[in-house]
Amino acid sequence: LEEVGTDIDSGSTATVMFVGGDMLIISHVGDSSV
Repeated sequence: LEEVGTDIDSGSTATVMFVGGDMLIISHVGDSSV
């Protein structure tokens, strides 16, 4: 950000899916839609 001087195009997103047996867990954290 310091090199570019703007944060308009920056963002962070994490999407995690866990499948175990008969269980499905989906987690999404961040500022972008999936």
